[in-house]
Amino acid sequence: MANELPIGALPSSGGSVAAMLASIPSPSSNTLSIGPLTIHYYGLLIGIGVLVAIWITMRRFDRLGGDPALAESVSIWAVVAGLLGARAAYVIPRWSEVTAGGIWHVLAIWRGGLAFFGGLTAGAIVGLGLMLVRRAPGKGRWWNFAAFADAAAIGLPAAQAIGRWGNYMNQELFGTPSNLPWAVQIAPQFRPAQYLDSATFHPAFLYESLWNVLIVIPVLLFIEKRFKIARGNMILGYLVFYGTGRFLLEFIRTDQATYVFGFRANQLVAAIVVVLALAIFLFRQVKGSPGYEIDVTSTSVAAPALSASGSAGFHEDSENATTLPVDPSSANDDATSASDGPPGDG
Repeated sequence: MANELPIGALPSSGGSVAAMLASIPSPSSNTLSIGPLTIHYYGLLIGIGVLVAIWITMRRFDRLGGDPALAESVSIWAVVAGLLGARAAYVIPRWSEVTAGGIWHVLAIWRGGLAFFGGLTAGAIVGLGLMLVRRAPGKGRWWNFAAFADAAAIGLPAAQAIGRWGNYMNQELFGTPSNLPWAVQIAPQFRPAQYLDSATFHPAFLYESLWNVLIVIPVLLFIEKRFKIARGNMILGYLVFYGTGRFLLEFIRTDQATYVFGFRANQLVAAIVVVLALAIFLFRQVKGSPGYEIDVTSTSVAAPALSASGSAGFHEDSENATTLPVDPSSANDDATSASDGPPGDG
């Protein structure tokens, strides 16, 4: 749903008094006025999420051995493509509904209406495509491609966790009716037709935000630190964990959707993504695809409030690295073979 609340408009209570008292109140407005300037919280939160994601991706790409300036410029282009792709994926299936008030509503992103998988696809094509043509000297054709994707594997869920609160400000992305203490109040004008008599709903936006903060990011960082993960597999891990959460959340979402084989389209896409990403992840791990050679004793920045020592890359066993003598000539040969492997190693 794409909504805009007038300033000072308090949502109607409706429903049982008990449910309203034990629930999350809706915001009284989804805009902030500063003189003649009107700021939409939805756009503001999306923007903050984007900046956080770019910052995390730059720091992680730098620690993996890449050029942070390159990561910054590529991230900006990927974000632009992602926003266009997300908006197009939302608008095209709802063309009549979106353009009912005028063709210009196609551009009204501040009202809400961004399809995540459309944005992820467009952003990935542009961002990874740019990294593919920018070969890292001495590191193989696919190194920048894989390292940028792995660096973004933590930035993406961080951005989603922040951006989902924009849905709360717009009173959208909620689930089925609920009387739980953390249910969110929704004003009558924003309720689905079949639930007009229900005052409180599952806060699907909150569930997704917490899933990213409490599950996706910590689990990925633990895996990254604990195991020798193949280069390019962190982004696959992100797709597995985020996709699983998204698949489950789609069961309670009430916003308009296209159904395929009895499933919501995004739910079906999430399931396919999880299966494919997990299969490729396991295949590459078993195959023994190369990881990254980095200093495991340094500290990585994973998220503004979540850091872990040695967690930003994939590493060899630190004890062997510090105790075994190394012949200079063999070290050069090993470095060449590890960095200039076949393109399929990713």
